[in-house]
Amino acid sequence: MKSLGSVTDSLPISQAGNVVRAGSARSTTGSLATRQGGTIQRATARETDQAVRALLPASVSSSLRWQTQSLIAADGQFEGEETSGARIVGSPPPADLEAALRLLDQACAPAPRREITAALAELALLAKARAEDGMDTTMRIAALVPLLSEFPGDVALTAIRRHRDGYKFFPSWAELRMTCQIIGSRRMAMRKALRDRQQAAA
Repeated sequence: MKSLGSVTDSLPISQAGNVVRAGSARSTTGSLATRQGGTIQRATARETDQAVRALLPASVSSSLRWQTQSLIAADGQFEGEETSGARIVGSPPPADLEAALRLLDQACAPAPRREITAALAELALLAKARAEDGMDTTMRIAALVPLLSEFPGDVALTAIRRHRDGYKFFPSWAELRMTCQIIGSRRMAMRKALRDRQQAAA
């Protein structure tokens, strides 16, 4: 079975540049990255999701069933949907299930904390602090990094970029978490379903 990085040449990449595996400029996650201007940039969540769909064994893909729920902000505004759960029906071959779990473990690996810290620091420079917020920026970033590390690396970094590019104020943890859930919940639910099946078969 191919690795997550080996299909990138056939996948659309949102930013110009040659695609490389995060192995020649290897990150700890093994996820996708793009080379642009002499630097390595981690793939977006969309790009990783495209790679997962391309590599997931067909027997597993056709066996997945999903549950979704709406995400509502504190002000009552509809923010989007998250995948609240997934299950596997039928009996995909064990080898396909094992290959799918290896793929999802790779796709859900966290980013190095230094990358999350750098992205949050950039966000703090560009976003305004809320008037009622007196927390020190360094302390805020230190508190957010381990929380964002619970999500796949590309999901956490994509969420930070969305807030950097689309919002005026530095986000709260609740806002960042909701963005991560909208972006990454389907992939994380898929991995949980595969792990549950593996444990049930043990």
